Amino acid sequence: MLLRYGGLAILFDAPPDLGVEDLPVRPRAIFLTDRDSDFVRSARRMASALGIPLEASGRLAEPIVIEPYRVVHTRTHPTYGYRIRGKRTVVYAPEFYRFPRRLVAGANVAILDGATWGRNVRFAREAGGHKDAAQSARLARALNVGRVYLTHVGKRTEAHGPDSLKVRDGQRLRL
Repeated sequence: MLLRYGGLAILFDAPPDLGVEDLPVRPRAIFLTDRDSDFVRSARRMASALGIPLEASGRLAEPIVIEPYRVVHTRTHPTYGYRIRGKRTVVYAPEFYRFPRRLVAGANVAILDGATWGRNVRFAREAGGHKDAAQSARLARALNVGRVYLTHVGKRTEAHGPDSLKVRDGQRLRL
C-alpha cells in the first residue's frame, strides 16, 4: 500500500513485482507488516535503490503519526498492523489470525486481511492463520470503524465477499 498524505508518501510492504519505476512518487520510508513474507526481500532491494529507511516499526513521519501494533498472525515471526493518524485515522492490517480490536477501534478507515471468507484458516500445527474476513468486517463496524476494505483478497473472499469491500493491487482509494 502506498500512502500519500500531502507531500508525504510511505510504502507499506513491497510486492516482488513492484519496481522503483512503478512508484508514482518517491516514498520517505517502507514499513513492513510481515517480517517473513515474500515482500521482505523486495522491500530491502527497493529501500536500498531509493536510499530510504526500511522500518520494522513506526515513527513520527510529519504530518502523520504511524503507530505499529503487533498482531497475531503466526507464532514463527513478528507481524504488525499500523494505525496511521493525521486528520483521519487509517488502520492497515493485511495479515492477522486474531482480530486486533485495540488497533482497529474507532478508525475512520480500516484496511484488513481479506484472505478468507466465511471461515478462519489455520496454519499447520496451530502456528497461526487468517481470520474470517466477513467476521472481521462485522467486528470492525461494531467498533465504530467508518469504512472497511479488504486487501490480500483470497479465492473464498473473491467468490463470496461483496465487491464494495475488496481492494485490488494498484487500486487507489481516496480516504
